[in-house]
Amino acid sequence: MKNLILILLISIFFSSCGKSYYGYVYDFDSEIPLDGVIVFNEVEKTQVLTDNKGYFMLNYNKPTSELIFKKKGYIIARIKTISIQSGEFMEEKFKGEKNYLINTKSKTVDFRADIK
Repeated sequence: MKNLILILLISIFFSSCGKSYYGYVYDFDSEIPLDGVIVFNEVEKTQVLTDNKGYFMLNYNKPTSELIFKKKGYIIARIKTISIQSGEFMEEKFKGEKNYLINTKSKTVDFRADIK
């Protein structure tokens, strides 16, 4: 009976440990954290907003190949996620702990020349 309870508690613990993508979003030119950036998972149709430190954490059940970052006045960014496999375990990770959005009025990089 004790073993059954222990197994039940361990399974509850591991099932409650959700998976999440997380990181920070900054302005490309000023390197100031951006709050209110929408971070969107297209697969699950879920989203979160960055806080005043630019931090986000987006929980998921089904991994996605990229996250979409949107904020008014900034170019929409699509940033890849990666899968890491070690032995029998496969883990989905978000590439960028620090991510940058480019303001549409940025003079630092003329990125619009490539957009048609």
